[in-house]
Parts: sequence; C-alpha cells; structure tokens
Amino acid sequence: LLEEDAAVRLAACAGLRALVDDWNFREEQFQPYIPACLERLVAFLRAAQESDTKLQIFSLTCLIINRVGTAVRGCSDGLLAILPLIWDENQGESWPSAPTSCCMATSTCERTSVSPWFSSQ
Repeated sequence: LLEEDAAVRLAACAGLRALVDDWNFREEQFQPYIPACLERLVAFLRAAQESDTKLQIFSLTCLIINRVGTAVRGCSDGLLAILPLIWDENQGESWPSAPTSCCMATSTCERTSVSPWFSSQ
C-alpha cells in the first residue's frame, strides 16, 4: 500500500481483502499490522480519485474493523477523526459517503467501546 501507482495499491487491497475475509483468518496474528494497515488505507482513501476506488478502500477498512474486533482500539481516535474529512472531501460524489462513513464510525465505536454520541454537558 506504500506504492504510488494506484493499480498496484488496488491489487494490494484485493490481496489484503482475500486475507482478511478468509475463513481461517486469525485476528491475533494480524494484530501487529493493524495500525500501519489502517493508516495506509486511510491515506490511500484520501488520495484516491475514482469513486469506485474509494468505495473499495472504505469497504476493506470496514471489513478489517469488523474482523479484528476490539484490537482496533488503538486506532479508533484516528479513524473517527478522519471521517468528517472524508465526508467533506466527497460532497457531491456518487459514492454514498454518508452511509459508509456512518457504518465505519459505528463499527469502530462498537469495537472500541467509544460512544459515537456527544454528551451535552
């Protein structure tokens, strides 16, 4: 995912999806790679130009969050902080940024025991 070429990055995403979506995926073995993996996926998402590419990256990010469960805790602040930026950057795009952003936020919060709602104090 560090490669500059978008086609190579997409191929890496496809390989990562196959790994994470496999029946024999072991979350504990993948745990050391979670922060770097999510960081690079978010960077790729922000750099992507095509709506389909953005949707594929977002979908993979959500899949990883759902598969690794609470192991995503260390990344939750960064993931939640990036969502408003992604939402704003993609206003008017054809991909459903609001529903997918909500999906990612909800998944992250569920896995990390963070409340997605602001408390009125």
